[in-house]
Amino acid sequence: MPIELYDGENLISTLHSVISASFSEKLSGELSLSVSTLSSRSEQMANGQMLKLNGQYYSIVRIARKLSGGMPITTASCEHVSYLLNDEKYNLVTFVFEGTPADGMAKLLEGTPFSLGINEATDTVAVAFTEGTLNRRNAVMRFIDACGCEIEYDGFNINLRKHRGSSEPKVLMDGKNVTDLSVTIDAREDTQSYEISFYKMADLQVGDEVSITFTPMAIDVRTRIVGIEYNPFYKYTIRIEVGDYVPNLMASTSTQLANIKQEFRAADGEMQSSIQTLDGNMSILTQTVSTYDVRIQNAEGAVAEMELTVGGFDSRITQAETLVQSYGSEISQLANKIALVVTSKDGTDTVNSAEIIAAINEDGSSVTINANKVDISSVADDVTADVITGLTLSASNGEYSSTIKLKYGSLELDSVSIYMDGMVTFTDLETDGYTTINGSNITTGTISADRIDTESLACTAVYAKDYPNGHYFALDGDWGDFGIFSPNAESTNDPRDSSCVFGAFQSDIKAINFYCFGYNFMGFNATTSNTLFAKGKWDFTSAYFTGVLDFSTATNIIYPDTTSVVAVFGA
Repeated sequence: MPIELYDGENLISTLHSVISASFSEKLSGELSLSVSTLSSRSEQMANGQMLKLNGQYYSIVRIARKLSGGMPITTASCEHVSYLLNDEKYNLVTFVFEGTPADGMAKLLEGTPFSLGINEATDTVAVAFTEGTLNRRNAVMRFIDACGCEIEYDGFNINLRKHRGSSEPKVLMDGKNVTDLSVTIDAREDTQSYEISFYKMADLQVGDEVSITFTPMAIDVRTRIVGIEYNPFYKYTIRIEVGDYVPNLMASTSTQLANIKQEFRAADGEMQSSIQTLDGNMSILTQTVSTYDVRIQNAEGAVAEMELTVGGFDSRITQAETLVQSYGSEISQLANKIALVVTSKDGTDTVNSAEIIAAINEDGSSVTINANKVDISSVADDVTADVITGLTLSASNGEYSSTIKLKYGSLELDSVSIYMDGMVTFTDLETDGYTTINGSNITTGTISADRIDTESLACTAVYAKDYPNGHYFALDGDWGDFGIFSPNAESTNDPRDSSCVFGAFQSDIKAINFYCFGYNFMGFNATTSNTLFAKGKWDFTSAYFTGVLDFSTATNIIYPDTTSVVAVFGA
């Protein structure tokens, strides 16, 4: 059972033995691995690499090196590769879905290195995760819980299991394998948890239903294994944790839930939901057919309100302490009196600026505001600089949405597609190692490069620099025919054509012939004693030879004079 070390997709070393190792798995989908080995065996080990054990991949997140008893030891602490989904690049704005679990998982895992494996969920599921920036791993966990399933990993596949492990209870106290047993009963949370250590590994896995009966401690329960921990190289002293499984979505303890009071009321065509904590923070949602009201208030008096009706949209935000104390009652009055009214798209789609000015001045004065000339920079700088930390523009339609987030020092764009018109300059592209561009997206223009470093290069014709209309070098055929062609050559010409100045044509996998302007002057055949054949007419007037020439195969020998010989071979 070796441990394989990967750098990306490349296997760089294999550990067949270690000094110590610890593997931990939870029913909630948490996996971790810690490995200690001699530093001489782990010189290439570094953060960001991956370890593979029993088909599972783990990302190295911490490397510790020490000298113990004169031995240099390296310890790698790892988390399961699924934590890659916590990276900011995988964040979602919202996730709204209704359909089959398979389609939902495919949508959630799109653009990630993970895929849906075994799927035991078949019922239609509907979810709406719209609370803001959404962590992809958290969204996957919540979606699987909404499907009524438990998560299971298989390499880069994610399985949806209705019930992990055995549903038939396994008896744990039926022999001498159990070395330690402890039970914890919490009256506040109304839970019982058990920890059991074994002398050696038993046939147990996370999710198994188990039966624990131990009369001296008055224990007689049926429960599930929710955690297991052991050394994968030395499966003795196995520790398991059993108890009630609480899904990811309900990870909050009952003590925490007890601090929150939630109420629902529905009567006379109105539905209201309110949530309040013990320290006074409160949110209220009221919904009718024609009105949608939201109010959020904290214990210190800061309030945010939004009212959406068929005929208008009102919003109000107050900061009870900072703004009123710093800027006086005018801001409080302003927040209470400004109403932004937008009429329907019937040709009068305008902002009623007169009503805004009248509300501020408490009179009937009327001022026309040109939308192209509105500038709130001074307001942000002089009045609310201590409050405004970002600006978000959002547009959504069902499951699709687009957002632009403007923050101090950063700008975030999130959309299915982004179109830009005009000249766009990206200074980041001038810096090595920052930006990755998919070559399939480059369809027009010319790429200029003084040096191309690649393992393979596919092309049709190669021209000399500054001579695009001159002779060119071309490759063709499964066996690699090549030649230097004249500018008037057709794309279908091969090295045997008169348009080829010089070329090689491979007629067989072990035979090749050389041509000049369509004339075959030499050939080689590996199946005929690895022989090089001279063909056509050869002029040796300016040649100098040493050794012995054999003219036995020449079909026509001419002796024009006593100093020269003309021989024709293979004619």
